[in-house]
Amino acid sequence: MNFKTVSVISLTLGGLVAVQVAFGQQQKPRVYINGTGNSDVRTKARVVGGETWASGSSHSTVGAHDQTMELAKDFSKQCPDVTVTLNATEAQYTVSLNHEAFHGVLHKNNQLMVTNQKGDLLVSSSSRAVSHSVNDACQAILADWKAADHGE
Repeated sequence: MNFKTVSVISLTLGGLVAVQVAFGQQQKPRVYINGTGNSDVRTKARVVGGETWASGSSHSTVGAHDQTMELAKDFSKQCPDVTVTLNATEAQYTVSLNHEAFHGVLHKNNQLMVTNQKGDLLVSSSSRAVSHSVNDACQAILADWKAADHGE
């Protein structure tokens, strides 16, 4: 359990006495987030030629997208009852997100997995929006945290 410490200074007949009083504070579960990224490679090519000759050129562009940042933003906004950490050794829960590079024309799937500190799987799901995945993860974490009697 975390404690807030308050220092109180009082004046007695013998002089000043400093007393520290600890007040209980409800602890939040610490959640380590790990969102994998993906790479988007786009190539443009141009070729001209005839029956006996050909000439051409190509240009490739590579873009990378790390889902950890989007996951941190969504968790901070949608799940204020947890503390997001990037220190895996201090976390009671791990949320892993795999953002599929290509899935259909209009959308990409997000695969999400939540495990507790022991490595037990709490939830595994797939959704189109990271925010939906965060809601699922948040509910699973808070339910497990409460069941483990940490919420008091």
